[in-house]
Amino acid sequence: MALRVTVIVPTRDRPEQLRECLAALAAQSLHADELEVLVVEDVEAAGPGAARLRGAAQARAPILCFTDDDCEPEPGWAAALEHALLTGADAAVGRTVNAVEDNPFSQASQLVVTHLMERQPGYGTANNMAVRADALQAVPFDTRYRFAGGDRDWTLRLREAGKRVAFVPDAVVRHRHDLTPAGFVRQQFAYGRGAYAFRRRHATPLRHEGPSLYASLLARAWRAGPAVGLLVSASQVVTAAGYVVAAVARAD
Repeated sequence: MALRVTVIVPTRDRPEQLRECLAALAAQSLHADELEVLVVEDVEAAGPGAARLRGAAQARAPILCFTDDDCEPEPGWAAALEHALLTGADAAVGRTVNAVEDNPFSQASQLVVTHLMERQPGYGTANNMAVRADALQAVPFDTRYRFAGGDRDWTLRLREAGKRVAFVPDAVVRHRHDLTPAGFVRQQFAYGRGAYAFRRRHATPLRHEGPSLYASLLARAWRAGPAVGLLVSASQVVTAAGYVVAAVARAD
């Protein structure tokens, strides 16, 4: 059988999560001879974007799928993303769900990302993406983004280059990120720094989203329960702090 899809998984110091990720990829509906899996270790802490490009340079299939080592794609994931690319899309983003249901920090983190995806068409997260190899060659990841903002930047540049980015709700990834309180704060602070880098590189450093985005986000969070509501509310403060710190550092 011909090789149809290459899945690229960046990893760093998470062997147990990677084992579960690889087990999920082994259960994909595509035949084993049609699916190539490349694990790229980020040994130099260059960031996941650089690791993804290293994997893409070694990939043999015409379609590239990306997920992370703490993610477990459902069996039809790769096939659903491939179908979107074979029917006209240049890239595709899937739907990611929280797999740590008893962790309010993980719930809150995923709720924020899911809300942004639903309110900003074409935006997706790099733990659930696919692209034609030729489209990635034309519009590569920006490796200056070391943690946050790179996926948003990449999907925007794809659209600016005239590429079509499809949303594929049937391409589901379960994100098993068991966040601690400190990890949640670090994550949200990094999101703020990434947001500033994104705005600065696209010449809109002072632009912010409309108030309706934040109002609907907070309303949705509180509907999920008081713990999630409080955490999402706090996350916006921490994200704003990360944005301000990045801006001040740039000014200095």
